[in-house]
Amino acid sequence: MKIYSFFIEEEPKDIAVIRDKDTIHHIYKVLRFKEGDRILLMDGKLSKYEGEIKEISQLSITLKITKKERIPKPPIEITLVQGIPKHPKMDIIVESASGLGIYRIIPLISKRTVAKTKNVERWRSIAKTSLLTSRMGLLCDVCDPTMLDEIKLNQELVIVAWEEEKNTHLRDILRSNRSVKSIAVFIGPEGGFEKEEVCAIQKMGGIPVSLGNALIKTEYAGLFVLSSIFYEFGL
Repeated sequence: MKIYSFFIEEEPKDIAVIRDKDTIHHIYKVLRFKEGDRILLMDGKLSKYEGEIKEISQLSITLKITKKERIPKPPIEITLVQGIPKHPKMDIIVESASGLGIYRIIPLISKRTVAKTKNVERWRSIAKTSLLTSRMGLLCDVCDPTMLDEIKLNQELVIVAWEEEKNTHLRDILRSNRSVKSIAVFIGPEGGFEKEEVCAIQKMGGIPVSLGNALIKTEYAGLFVLSSIFYEFGL
């Protein structure tokens, strides 16, 4: 029988009590679970808990924790700094990137950002759902939308995908930096970054890289880079 996953805010001990209305509705009304059924709880902090339902109602669900498991920490801390694109592209980006187990996403307000709405709470909800689907264990931190001059980075390697870069290739930079433990990836919105923005990122230590001859859409560029990182680092 498939075990469904649900998010829990606090680390449960022997007993866990679910009081979130949406979660209760899904378990009680949609899935029609009953006493004795098992579910999986994830706290987004690299722990998951298997529990058996002891009491269930429309107000709360009480579970006995039968198993606790620690999920291995991702070996590389990856931050995606994503230029905010038009709706619903950011939804796609957050779902894909957070499902891979990266640490954080920084929605970037760049010069070519034209999106009128910046629904960060929606993006955080998508990241939470992606956690439950992928079961990677780490809840991706979706930060508040940020201007470029407000970003503070301390990653060992910072790369920026730029269509005007012709000589430095992503593969070469990754292969020459395999010992790093933290990476920041900058991806522009529709139309990419302006040259002065790339220069500003370079002052942060960023390295402009080419993703090849094809112009990759912004909603897929971050996934392309992240997949390349996982491949080159053997993750």
